[in-house]
Amino acid sequence: MEPVTTECRTYRQSRSLDIVEASLLCKGKEYARASAMRFVINPVRVPEDFRGEAPRLMPPASDEAQMNALGVEDREAFHHALDIRPTPGFALPVVWLRLRLPLVEGEEPSPLVRVATAADFTYSMPTMRKIMNDPEGFDHQDFVSINPDTSLNLHRPMVGEWVGLDCRVFYSEQGAGSASAQIHDESGVIGHASQSLLVRDASQQTAIWKDSQSKAGGKAG
Repeated sequence: MEPVTTECRTYRQSRSLDIVEASLLCKGKEYARASAMRFVINPVRVPEDFRGEAPRLMPPASDEAQMNALGVEDREAFHHALDIRPTPGFALPVVWLRLRLPLVEGEEPSPLVRVATAADFTYSMPTMRKIMNDPEGFDHQDFVSINPDTSLNLHRPMVGEWVGLDCRVFYSEQGAGSASAQIHDESGVIGHASQSLLVRDASQQTAIWKDSQSKAGGKAG
């Protein structure tokens, strides 16, 4: 936990698109990098039957119960910065997420920041659904996983505060997996997220990982 800085640059600029990059640095060392292809957009008429079809998901009402799938309300963690609401009636992990406070103090989150923050949970939501359905059984899971990357493909800016994720996750016995989610806002589908997953045997957890999970009262998937 140290102060970090960001460096941004435009890698390519043309009449149709820009390619931009940002690096997160601590003490001069790069710890994370983001790249984006930014279109120069122009209005164009597209017939309705070419726009894609997907069920319309309605954002949650303010009085609906918040998901507490992790069961660790007394533990300081990033999920406390989010309202997380399951979608009733859906068997698959469909959830809505909303930032409770700015990601950076004093800055109103942009639509892209809201989507990117929620998309980080793409592979987590199926895991959280399993914890909700079988809290004790999930403690005995034989593997753990993390997402080293997240990719977003968006065809318009989101509207409102709520981001909906319709998630899928797949694990293989070769030590890798993948996750994806269709992304919704209050007006419909806005794009999708995908993640690569690194899968490891639970016995290979590091000391730091084991300590954090013992404090949480379970394992993370």
